[in-house]
Amino acid sequence: MTQKLRKVTRESNARMQWADYFCNMVNCYQVAIKGWSEHIPFTNLSSVTNVLPDLHTLLDCWKLGNIRWEVLDEKELKQLHCKHNEKIDSGDIIKSHQRTWCDNHISAGWISALMPTFPLIITMELTD
Repeated sequence: MTQKLRKVTRESNARMQWADYFCNMVNCYQVAIKGWSEHIPFTNLSSVTNVLPDLHTLLDCWKLGNIRWEVLDEKELKQLHCKHNEKIDSGDIIKSHQRTWCDNHISAGWISALMPTFPLIITMELTD
């Protein structure tokens, strides 16, 4: 799963984030898992303890490419945002208020890359 994620995102440090999947995976990388079996709950696989046949099914589906990471186009991303917001509004899911990996990645990576590397001089004009 991780290797395929890194291949599709072209991010060598990408890793699956089950917690707040929507922000940490869909929003950050604009990718989603496609082909997940409808009869197997989409949940953190580390927390699954008593469904070994389901785990084997999932593994086989990953190997065969039936379950895969796909890059989302703008239309698909917008549709997922609408579905996600509907689930929040209906109370099916609770919006996370904690700082997510996505927030950390953006502030540490993108903002620091955009900051000038030269000294910045700010001049203020005071008026009465």
